Amino acid sequence: MAQILTNVPAAPHGASLRHAIATFFGTFSSAIRANREVQELYALSDRQLAELGLKREEVAQYVYKRSFDA
Repeated sequence: MAQILTNVPAAPHGASLRHAIATFFGTFSSAIRANREVQELYALSDRQLAELGLKREEVAQYVYKRSFDA
């Protein structure tokens, strides 16, 4: 059996936990911003949405795709 050795230092204890927590809160704050934007767009009239090139039924998909597929 071959053995591969590297000179890459191990991550400090707890670094992966900190990364996971930071990722969680980053995603959570993105979801809050996206939800706020959806609510703002839903508050517009159909005519105002059309001026933006949107239909009411497309609002949520538009915002979440833009927010999370970046």
